[in-house]
Amino acid sequence: MNLTRAAAGPVPASVSQRDGSLARVAAWTVEQGVAVDEMVETIRRAVVVALLESRSPGLHHPELADLTPVPADIAEDLGRAFRDVEIGELAQKLLEWEVRDASSCVGEIPLAETGLPLVLAPAQTARRNRGAYFTPTPLVKALVQRALAPWQDDPAGLSQLTILDPACGDGRFLVEVARQIWLRLEAPGSPDPTLRRRVIDRCLFGIDIDPLSVCQARAALWQAAGLLGEPPEGLLGHLVTADGLLDETPGDSSRFDLVIGNPPFGSFSGRGALALDPLLKRRYLEAWGGSGWETLHGMFLKRALELANHTLALVLPTQVTHLQGYAELRTAVTDRMSLHEVLDHGEAVFRGEAVAPVVTLIARRDRAGVASWVETKLPEWVRGVRSRGESLGRLVGDPGVHTGNCARRLVVDFDDGEFDDGDCVGVLEGRQVHRYRCQPPARKLRLDYDAGEGEYFTIRPLDTYRRARFVIRQTARFPIVGPKHTTEYFRNSLLALFEPDNGYDIFYLVGLLNSRLLRYLYTTAVRESDQASFPQVKVGSLRDLPIIWPDLDDDQQRGAYEAILAGVGRLLELHRVSEDSSPPFQQFLQLEEQIDECVMLIYGLGQTARDDVFSSTRDRLGLGSGDRERVIRQAVKAPNPSDESDGSCDAPAPDRLMSRPG
Repeated sequence: MNLTRAAAGPVPASVSQRDGSLARVAAWTVEQGVAVDEMVETIRRAVVVALLESRSPGLHHPELADLTPVPADIAEDLGRAFRDVEIGELAQKLLEWEVRDASSCVGEIPLAETGLPLVLAPAQTARRNRGAYFTPTPLVKALVQRALAPWQDDPAGLSQLTILDPACGDGRFLVEVARQIWLRLEAPGSPDPTLRRRVIDRCLFGIDIDPLSVCQARAALWQAAGLLGEPPEGLLGHLVTADGLLDETPGDSSRFDLVIGNPPFGSFSGRGALALDPLLKRRYLEAWGGSGWETLHGMFLKRALELANHTLALVLPTQVTHLQGYAELRTAVTDRMSLHEVLDHGEAVFRGEAVAPVVTLIARRDRAGVASWVETKLPEWVRGVRSRGESLGRLVGDPGVHTGNCARRLVVDFDDGEFDDGDCVGVLEGRQVHRYRCQPPARKLRLDYDAGEGEYFTIRPLDTYRRARFVIRQTARFPIVGPKHTTEYFRNSLLALFEPDNGYDIFYLVGLLNSRLLRYLYTTAVRESDQASFPQVKVGSLRDLPIIWPDLDDDQQRGAYEAILAGVGRLLELHRVSEDSSPPFQQFLQLEEQIDECVMLIYGLGQTARDDVFSSTRDRLGLGSGDRERVIRQAVKAPNPSDESDGSCDAPAPDRLMSRPG
């Protein structure tokens, strides 16, 4: 970061009032000498604290006692700029910013008051690492209402409930629980201060690892109560800063009538792994690990299961309901409780945020629930294909370069002259790979980079990358296979497709994985394929695809196999040629249609399967069944029974069956 001071100046007139007030806070942070890696959190804390104190002046939080507040004029400026903004929403949005050197990127807010060439700019990694995507209000209201249903006709029981949110965030679930209890027990239009104080003091409990969120939760609950005077002791004593997975729960009880909330989402491994402190990660695994895929939300579900004396009601990723890695966790839930709700909300409920599709789960310690984990109902022909197919097994893998916590230093732009003299090679990324084609790499990999203290990354031996002549795009709704181009190395946004060891040509697998049949089989089996935000093609899901190898002693299957090889070879060639000329789109479509028809023949599928596959997306060429028969006869050169023919077949000679088209 450039800390060379230039002449100070006012915030530019083009900056909005809100952005200008944030810029003033950022400038104040720089002047305080805050370390670069602490600036975002310091800005966020300063803004939230100023707004909390202006809106709830009588509520004192022990977590804020040692914080240095922003100057009064900046606090007043923030109060005016954000007077109509919910504090929780603003605190969440502030996780998307960072202080950095000015550049030409869109959305930068100049920090002119610092006299430094610095800006406040968008950066979403901190928010993702926290799993900080708070629950939309409609979902909160609906889940709370259904979770409280057993007590709606029991006023005495409702007023005595104990409710815990083990990852309470800004308190929106606890606030809604309080509102619904008050609504049920108070006379219409007549708030009962005594009741409201008792509910806050005895019924509501919350934990969050972020002290700022806990302060927001207290303020939101006290504002919702609308009461005067000192808040009850329980507001401070029962909403606490702690780790919901490791620390003791607040209050005198270790069990609660209702455990409700939206725990943080995140995996401990894979491309989207959370950036956790290694010691903290080890403590989590020691306390809650050992049952399948290790995830933060899975661990919170485990703890909620232990803490819930009657009901648990959680927002969870949809994958919990069906992936094999969660099988033990699902069994643990149904062994102790019955399922009253497993409601799939998809991904739209988070209003465009990059959040995985979610379900709401309600389970109770009874045997009255009749809900079930979400299951995909597959056509009978799909079950038949799966029973006949083989797994790709080790023909697919994930050896791509894992940049660990060194991405910005390990992978650099080609025009970055700083590393021209080093040992650099081009490295492919997922965005360069498409069906049957690959664009040249846009970035280079520093093979001579030495990891510093605390840094880690993984680069496999060169032979590992050479073995994979084709790669599979990982950020996609379904398999997309293309060749490597001009380099051997690729990042882990691509998966490797290796040569078959059974004598069949890899071109067959390329055509098969790019076919509409395999796309259909993949998308009907993998629920996450429907999500619009960052869908991931996983090695395990690829290995679950049913691969049927053609019977080369059967003339028609042999002809279809050779037609697939020829079609793939021609598509690869056309894409290489079209890099410098207008691409022959119609020819691409016709070749892919031929491959699709040949795959259907090899898999031995009838009209029902064809209707399912070709109607799942619009038929690209608009072909009818008669046209498809013509296409497949042309592809495999099989005789048309209506034609005058001696029945001969133009299939290649047997000694060329395993050869790759030139």
